[in-house]
Amino acid sequence: MLFLRSFIAIYEGYMTVATSDYYNFVITHDDGIRLYVSGNLVYDGWSSWSSVEAFTNIYMDSAAYYPIRVEFFQWQGPSALIMQ
Repeated sequence: MLFLRSFIAIYEGYMTVATSDYYNFVITHDDGIRLYVSGNLVYDGWSSWSSVEAFTNIYMDSAAYYPIRVEFFQWQGPSALIMQ
């Protein structure tokens, strides 16, 4: 088992949607996070704080592939990262 008090993680991938529409991203994080969709910063919560739930809404076209990048850091104490 690995115990880390502080760290940074980067997650990258692609996303598609079945229907062209506006989509909500619900993000729960402790500590900081940045969310990029197609290279655009759509949420910037790059601060050290306790658990926060945030929302961002973007239009996505069903004919496109969207590169997704999540940058996350943890600074001591409990950590959390949930994206819906």
